[in-house]
Formats: sequence, C-alpha cells, structure tokens
Amino acid sequence: MVRKWGKPDNVVAERFRKEQIPGFFKKEVVLENFEVGLAKKYNIIVDVFRAGRHNIKEDFTEVILVDTKPKLLKKIVDDLLTADDNSVSCELEIKFSVVNPENILANLLEGKILLTLDDVFVELNSNLISRVLAPTVRELNVDELYGNKDIIDEIQVSFEVELKKLLDMWGMELLNLSLIWKFPENYKQYLKSSGMRAFDDKTKQKEYDESLKGAARERSLKKIKGGGEPTTEEVKSRLEKQTLEKELDLQIRKKESVQDTEEALDALRLKELLKKQKTSEEEDEE
Repeated sequence: MVRKWGKPDNVVAERFRKEQIPGFFKKEVVLENFEVGLAKKYNIIVDVFRAGRHNIKEDFTEVILVDTKPKLLKKIVDDLLTADDNSVSCELEIKFSVVNPENILANLLEGKILLTLDDVFVELNSNLISRVLAPTVRELNVDELYGNKDIIDEIQVSFEVELKKLLDMWGMELLNLSLIWKFPENYKQYLKSSGMRAFDDKTKQKEYDESLKGAARERSLKKIKGGGEPTTEEVKSRLEKQTLEKELDLQIRKKESVQDTEEALDALRLKELLKKQKTSEEEDEE
C-alpha cells in the first residue's frame, strides 16, 4: 500500500490505482518536496495536491504522482551517419524539470503505469533525434564536423530550439543541453597519419626553402667579390661608369690647359713691364 512514494531517481511519473492508496473511507497520501499528485476519475482530473499529507476526499479511480525535481538524462546516440558514410556518436545530456504535470498525463503516460528517463529518451529519439539530429549530420562530411566549432554550435542551437518546443508540449522545461561528439577510432588514426604526413611535407618544404635561400646568398657573395659571370645590367653599369670617368678626365685636362695658357700670358706681360721700367731708369741716369 502506498503512503510515501519512495521512487527511484530515474522515475518521472507513476500511476496508482485507488485500491493501492492507504485508507478505507479516506485515502491518504504523503508527498515530499517537488512531488505533485493528480487524482483522476477515469479521464478527468478531480484534484491536484503538492508536498504534505493529503486525504483525497473526491471520488477518484487513480492517482498519478509526478516528480518535478530537475532530472538529468544522459545517453549516447550511436551510428549517426555522415554524408561520406562515416559513423559518429553523440553524448547527449539534457537537464529538465516538469512544470506542467497535466501535460505529462496527456502525452507521455497514456497507457503506461511508469514513466522513466529511459522512456523519455525513447520518445526523444522517435520525435526529435531521428527526425532532426540524424538528417542534419547526414548532410555533412565527417571532416566538416570534426573540430569545427561553428558547425557543432550551429547543430546544437537548431537542436535546442526543436527540443524546447517538444519538451514544452510534454509539460517540461529545458534547463541545460550538452552535445559531445564522438568520432570513430579509424578516423582519428587517419587524421593522425595525415597529420604526420603533413608534418613531414612541411619539414621537407622548409628544408628546400632554406637551401634556396643559401644558394641565393652564395650567388650574392660571388657578385660582391667579383666572381662569376657579370649580368647584362652589370656590364651596362660598368660601361656607363667608364664613360663618365673619361669625360671627367677630359674636362679636367681642358681646365688645366686653359690655366697654363693664362699663366704664360701673365708671365710675358710681367716680363715686358719689367723691361720697360729698366729702360726708363737708365734714361733718367743719363
């Protein structure tokens, strides 16, 4: 006989017939915090009661007890196929609480005595996972999903929107959602081997680039030291330099020639002047 519910943590709701409730003239039930009771007469709810001791006065045929305490549903969704036929898994964590017990009766407990977290997952898988999550993953290649935070966040947001709608219909409120993706070991091994090959290729490319830089430095040193065959530009530059040097030398010689002529004329003028002075002095003495 039932006085206190004493349910396991994985139970969300449970149905009890009238004869299971203690009492002959008065049926009594004691509810703990977060527990809600609904007395029904066939398909009509005739009384609702919460935490405390209750004598059910109304005529009824059954009592449904509902746990409104937050529940954590943790399941792994296996064999989600990607567009390139890789199988991935998703660790699903959904934290929720019942806020409208009447909806539980109408949507999840119909024809059942007990509603557990496993039952909730079965309904989720049928109504949401197979219709929303699986088709979304099927549109993506595994390399688009692996390590792609933007895509993963986008999937979670769209899934969360649909999940809230479904839980609301069931009289539940979503408190938290987590999707953790699991990838096959053979794909991880493929990524590891691909990463090693990429690392080797990068190392070889770096060594090749360094060898090219070394060869370029050697050619530059040879040019500085005058070694090696001169390029067309170097020959042209050298000829232009030689031409400029010849023109400059010619101009200097011309200047020196003009200066020599001027100096010779000045000397002749001075000599003629001295000669005239000497003649004048001799005439004065006579």
